[in-house]
Amino acid sequence: MRWHPWTTLTLAFVLACGDDTGPADVGSNDAKAADSSVARDAGDAGASDGANASDAATGPVIEVHVRTNDAIYNHADGWSGQTSRDAYQGIRRVELLRRDDDPNPLVLFDYGDGFVEAGYNAGDDTIVGAARITDLVDGQFTVGRSVITHSRYKVDAIMHTNGLSIPGEFDNIQVLSDRTEINGQARSQGWFRYVFRAAGMEFPLEGNNAPLPSVPTTGGFRLDLNEGEATYTFPVDITIDTSAIVSSAIVIEVNMNESFRWEDQSLPSYAPDVFDATPTSSEPVRRFGANSFSVYVE
Repeated sequence: MRWHPWTTLTLAFVLACGDDTGPADVGSNDAKAADSSVARDAGDAGASDGANASDAATGPVIEVHVRTNDAIYNHADGWSGQTSRDAYQGIRRVELLRRDDDPNPLVLFDYGDGFVEAGYNAGDDTIVGAARITDLVDGQFTVGRSVITHSRYKVDAIMHTNGLSIPGEFDNIQVLSDRTEINGQARSQGWFRYVFRAAGMEFPLEGNNAPLPSVPTTGGFRLDLNEGEATYTFPVDITIDTSAIVSSAIVIEVNMNESFRWEDQSLPSYAPDVFDATPTSSEPVRRFGANSFSVYVE
């Protein structure tokens, strides 16, 4: 079995890395935002340095934030885990629905084939998009939905090969929606690149048939994979009032404490609470994604 160390999100799950000489260039954090009027005006509205998406907008706006914490979480699954680092996920579109089957969702922002990378590291607060309040419609919304382009992350591991046990890290990236630009090339759903790094060396593996998430819900989010697009659907309680005279923010907050979960195997040289792998296999990853989430307006 080929090693499949995919996991963590999300709104987060799996990946990161680069070519043999450096980290992957997943595109600028201005999200190639040609299809979002507010994002066009705001420039790098979703940049992970916290750029203010409302700076160039006219009138009050609603910003969409992704915030991450790693507060201690009581895992009751019996598996081992660790908290991924350098974890990010591309967000292409966020919309609100009055009900799950709403035929006319309210689109807060849409970057077309682009994306903004949200950080899933403790303390990250990424403005992933914004909308002018006057461009929206009044209503009570109970469902949120986001389109996810890719995920990337790093986790520690022990590589067992030729009688040696080598400590290092996996640095992985995986594409979840079609038309996602990685290193200047559009990739389709399922493309991946995994790199094991140890002692100054890199051992990459790249392909187009990465295992896609099979768990339908993670931390309250429902994952759907349809026609080359990955979406997360989640409950919200948000009222849009287009007469508002002040800006506000919709915050999606996730907990990522030890959310990379795997099942330890009783094999020679393997140890409990260590993610063990060989050049052709790894301990099975059982769960990925945020442990919990909350969505609120501030």
